[in-house]
Amino acid sequence: MKKEVASYILLFLLSTALITLRIKVRAIAEGPVLISTKILEIYQGLKQQSTKTVRSIVEAGKILEENKLLKTKLLELKQIDMINQKLRRENLQLSRLLGLKERLKNIVIPAEVTGWVGEYWEKRFKLNRGKKDGVKEGMAVIGSNGIVGQIRYVYENYSVAISNTDPEFSIHVEDFRSKVKGVAKGTGERMKVDYVPPGMDVKVGDLFVSTGIGGIFPPGVYVGRVARVERSIEEKFLDIELIPTDRIENNRIVLIVGERPVGKTKKKAKRKR
Repeated sequence: MKKEVASYILLFLLSTALITLRIKVRAIAEGPVLISTKILEIYQGLKQQSTKTVRSIVEAGKILEENKLLKTKLLELKQIDMINQKLRRENLQLSRLLGLKERLKNIVIPAEVTGWVGEYWEKRFKLNRGKKDGVKEGMAVIGSNGIVGQIRYVYENYSVAISNTDPEFSIHVEDFRSKVKGVAKGTGERMKVDYVPPGMDVKVGDLFVSTGIGGIFPPGVYVGRVARVERSIEEKFLDIELIPTDRIENNRIVLIVGERPVGKTKKKAKRKR
């Protein structure tokens, strides 16, 4: 009996061993196939991913190129808009100058501002009109929004003007609102009004215009607006600071204005009987 049980146990163990061995052999045989399958799956995945990556790179390149073209187009449109704005400003300036020229009874010579002269802090500009055009030293220079300077040097084909902010520039002015009079002078960046007593009616924001005293500058032309008024008991006059209503550098075309010679009036023709 014991021998039979031992035989059964031995037979069971041999069967189990054979089954285990068969499974391992099968696994070893199928291993390369499984590995190849996995490698193929990984390759296919990588291929799809690389295809998507290449497509994304191509699309990104197209987007960048389109973006570059759009930026170039936008820059062109901005430049065109700037040119149009500049032309509109110049047309407005020319219209104002033409209107002023028609109102003035003085000698009026249109001129173009062609550049700076000397050091930049001197605020001196070159105009393309000179002796041959009738320009003389001391003539007023008027821009589209007011008096901007005065002729200082005259040459045959061009002249040099000092700006209204130049320390050598001065002009008789009056407050357009209160009619208080004084003398405006350049301070380098702005202007000041001298010789106004402390009790005079001058307020921030008031507009000062030319009086025409002396005959150099025509009357009623804008000069500057009051930016600051200070009263001091110690000082004899008010401390008034002006911001010029216009500057030479803001204009491409200006008017050179001079006093018309006395005695050169046109004689009226006698009527025929």
